[in-house]
Amino acid sequence: MTYFSIHNHSSYSNALLGFADSINDIKKSVDYAIDLGLSGYVLTDHEGLSGHAQLLHYRDKLETDGKIKDFTIGLGNEIYLVEELIQDQKFYHHLLIAKDEIGHKILRILSSQAWKNSFWSRGLQRTPITRDQVKEIMERENGKGHLISSTACLGSVEAQAFLNIKASEDVPFGEE
Repeated sequence: MTYFSIHNHSSYSNALLGFADSINDIKKSVDYAIDLGLSGYVLTDHEGLSGHAQLLHYRDKLETDGKIKDFTIGLGNEIYLVEELIQDQKFYHHLLIAKDEIGHKILRILSSQAWKNSFWSRGLQRTPITRDQVKEIMERENGKGHLISSTACLGSVEAQAFLNIKASEDVPFGEE
């Protein structure tokens, strides 16, 4: 069994943040993943799909040069999932990965909607998408089976819930 890296950022992840979230070069990241013996690499920049073209071109070059054979390149997006579009809330991170061309089309539609939703909050441009918007787009585009959905990092809804449980367990009995 080999490891497939599904959560990777590149310098394209910096587009809306106003600070360097990642300085990773796509080509160097893929080369490193290959050197480590990974079976695949997925690019999941923060609400951005711009790096996908560079990644696909590089994959094609590696295949043409005979440098990869059984190495999978994946295209994803780390979205900011929210319940509603309001200021000063938590913007939960969530990964969506295209399984095929239909899945990538849905990523593009979701990302476009998130950018349409964008607003400034706490000094940063936010590009959230609501759960209801994701559901509506998935249903409209017959998206079932075309995307992989996963928690992202400590910024995900699930991770935050686990951290809250852990924090409550650390409080000595009788203290609040």
